[in-house]
Amino acid sequence: MLITAKDMYGTAVEASDGRAGTLYDLLFDDRSWKLRHLVVSTDRWFLGRQVLLDPEAVERTDWPERRLWVRFTKEQVRHSPSVDTDLPTARRASEAAAQVLVWEAYWANVLESPLEPPGDPHLRSTKMLTGLHLHCIDGPLGHVDDFLIDQQTWSVRDLVVDTRNWWPGKHVLLEPTLIESISWPDREIRLSLRREQVEDRPAYQHETPAQESVAGSV
Repeated sequence: MLITAKDMYGTAVEASDGRAGTLYDLLFDDRSWKLRHLVVSTDRWFLGRQVLLDPEAVERTDWPERRLWVRFTKEQVRHSPSVDTDLPTARRASEAAAQVLVWEAYWANVLESPLEPPGDPHLRSTKMLTGLHLHCIDGPLGHVDDFLIDQQTWSVRDLVVDTRNWWPGKHVLLEPTLIESISWPDREIRLSLRREQVEDRPAYQHETPAQESVAGSV
């Protein structure tokens, strides 16, 4: 099944003995584009401890109902590794900000860093990369709007690209293999395509998991 990252955010994480938290973010390796971690907030308002869970810990999902089940108890989830133990590269730009549990509170601090800090340069966050501008061979074009996740392989199959920046434009799918590099300091993803080639890609029409479920039952 394919599902967008945005449709996954906010999903209730159910342990064997009850609600354990809420899915907040997805971390992936930009070489394989496989998900490395699910970032789970142990508080439904994202004010609690944020922990890392291996996607392989997921036993089943119900995306229309926004629920996923993991093979842990609530206590095991709460004591999973903290999000600070394997931070995306850009987040390492501010060690003080890394202690803040509500991530949006320190995005501005991270963005002010002119340097890409040391650490794992291939660990990326879908939330942090959403909004990054695209730079084609012949100039800029649009931005990343979302990520299409293949649940069978727990990998990013495509980036959902909005071809305009200030007004809603055409949405197209872009394979990760077409990306040359990701520059966090420049807030830019560089492509090995011309703008016309991106714009000519088939349009992508988003459907919520509930819509997909209804369509599949007809």
